[in-house]
Amino acid sequence: MEQTFPAVVSRRAMKHLLGGMIVSASVLLVSPLVGVAHASPDTTTSTFTTITSSANPVVTGIQFTVMGTECDRVANVHPTGKLIFKDVTSKKALGKAALTPDPTYENCSDASVTDTEALAAGNYTIKAHYKPGGAVRVHKSPAATYVQTVTAPS
Repeated sequence: MEQTFPAVVSRRAMKHLLGGMIVSASVLLVSPLVGVAHASPDTTTSTFTTITSSANPVVTGIQFTVMGTECDRVANVHPTGKLIFKDVTSKKALGKAALTPDPTYENCSDASVTDTEALAAGNYTIKAHYKPGGAVRVHKSPAATYVQTVTAPS
């Protein structure tokens, strides 16, 4: 079942060529998060973290990728630092990954890790939190979580 969550707000600079002149504008993009594996961002802060997975649900023993995004609602910068991923249910660290610039949004950066826990059937809360670092540190945002469902093979 597909669900739509609250919108992610992002800025993206756009340049258009008009009669030989380059016209530059900053556009506010509002796009809903669609899918079953997304977590909705906190809309009360100037920065936010989102988290999703490559597949939800997955079958027991199948690896999946956990992906996170860190965005700044105020500045058009690609945040630097790391996202730290944890399986809150099993209390296992999934890893940390350096943020890289998001190719679509000029104020977001992405990181991902592969979950290799070989989870038993059940529901697992997965969390990502931002650790500022590097050249473009943005305000620390609240952690983001989602529930990963693991099913037994049929």
